[in-house]
Amino acid sequence: MLPRRTEDGRVQNEIVTPVNDAGCIIVPSGDQKDIWKRVLSIDSAGKVVISDNDADYMTDEVRMQRLGWKWIYGYGIMEGFSTRLKELGHKADYTDSKTLELLDRAVARWVTALKANGIDLSNCYEPIHDEPNSKILDDFIAIARVLRRHGLKVAVDLATWCSLDDARRLAPVVDMWEPWEPRITTRDTAAEELAIYKASGKPIRPYLCSISGNTAPYLDYHRFRGIRAFLLGADGFCTWAANSWRGNDYRGSENVLDGKKAGTPGAFYVHHGDFGPVATMRLEAFREGIEDLYWLSRAASSESATKFRSKKYLNELLDRKDARAVRSWRNALLRALAAVQSMP
Repeated sequence: MLPRRTEDGRVQNEIVTPVNDAGCIIVPSGDQKDIWKRVLSIDSAGKVVISDNDADYMTDEVRMQRLGWKWIYGYGIMEGFSTRLKELGHKADYTDSKTLELLDRAVARWVTALKANGIDLSNCYEPIHDEPNSKILDDFIAIARVLRRHGLKVAVDLATWCSLDDARRLAPVVDMWEPWEPRITTRDTAAEELAIYKASGKPIRPYLCSISGNTAPYLDYHRFRGIRAFLLGADGFCTWAANSWRGNDYRGSENVLDGKKAGTPGAFYVHHGDFGPVATMRLEAFREGIEDLYWLSRAASSESATKFRSKKYLNELLDRKDARAVRSWRNALLRALAAVQSMP
């Protein structure tokens, strides 16, 4: 994790979203509103001006790429770009050619800044909008076409309210799927939806949120993410959030107590500490899940490990919810991969 200091002096860590290739996808702290506040301004004639300063477009890309990581931009361009246009007295209408032309020029300049700083565009994904709904899908698709025309990749996180038709419409403009996990595991339409994702040929990384009280079952909610991803044929899995520190992180869900609900104390994987971040048992369970997916993926070509990666064996393991059985399975899988017989 990368510690960073916010404008008010608080230390905030990056949000980590592990994938199965022993790497990570990072969501930079905050969102893209700050970028577009720097990039877009207005001249004396009331015309929107796009910054020509490379530094205005950059966040932590150079550092993350140097560390070998990939990243998804937090929350996406749509809200930040639209909000900034409204602040400048202009309407953000993505059905209007003028808005799209301005977006096209801004994205082109953004890509120029990234490339000038040595950034490989294959390392990053743009989510456009967090958990989009059907009402904004036309705008989402229009923006996606602009981004992809300039070489940027698009990710989409489909929440509970998205429809199968939404997924079908998004398929031509999406480069990575991040569906809410129950959409492709327990819903009646799970198999049909998963088939849409697989037919696209794009990576699939289902997500869950470590909030709303879903923090207690270390095995089922955190550790078993890797095994379930393997059984789905997914390429990885994601979580919101390793941390999202917006105040006292011990006091509530996303550290925001709005007076309407008490929040979920202890939801995140990493907490504040006097001498740096403090890891939790949830983080350890999640890390084990990453390793499970990695080793299961490695076992795909190993005949000696066939039993320990079979659908029947793994489903029985999930149903048992027994930590000792999980440990025995992992040890047996590793011995099989190493072709080492267990000692009597």
